[in-house]
Amino acid sequence: MPTIPDTPTTTVKVAAEVLGVAEWSLYNAIREGTAPFPVVRVGRRLVVPTAPLRRLLGVAEA
Repeated sequence: MPTIPDTPTTTVKVAAEVLGVAEWSLYNAIREGTAPFPVVRVGRRLVVPTAPLRRLLGVAEA
């Protein structure tokens, strides 16, 4: 199982791997506003804060 990085944010690709879903599925959920955690747009890039991702999965904070 992929691990959540110890950084404040991660990529959508890594978040999808951790969740076990296809990257395009997560991008669709983000676009539709149904992603189960907040996503931050930085310029043209989307980043996922790792703290809400960890809470969703019930993983302790790093």
